[in-house]
Amino acid sequence: MSRNSQPTRTRRLIAGSLLALGLAFASTAVLAQPRMTPPPVKEMAAALELSDDQEVAFTRIFEAHIAKTKALMVKHGIDPDGGRPSYRTRRAMKGELDQNREVLEAELATVLTADQLAQLREIGPRNLRP
Repeated sequence: MSRNSQPTRTRRLIAGSLLALGLAFASTAVLAQPRMTPPPVKEMAAALELSDDQEVAFTRIFEAHIAKTKALMVKHGIDPDGGRPSYRTRRAMKGELDQNREVLEAELATVLTADQLAQLREIGPRNLRP
């Protein structure tokens, strides 16, 4: 009986160790979720080859959008510099965020050409992609 119990103990020990390792890595992956960070406005402006006037307006519009988004996050109890909010919180904010995005797109359309707006959708933040 001791012959059979030794391999069983070893298997259990190995299985338990692998499970513990897996849980350790899984918890690290959950904690390391990407933060919601604003896009680099100056880099996008440079990539779009904006005129000086366009760059000033573009930067003003985007900085206002970022401030509005952060205010919405605070309104919903989210630390803008913290981790990613829960799914439930993001769903609760969806309508307001969509409206904020629509305002951003409308304002950018008054400053950018159609080609620049299309290029921004390719290189820009996720929330501008159709």
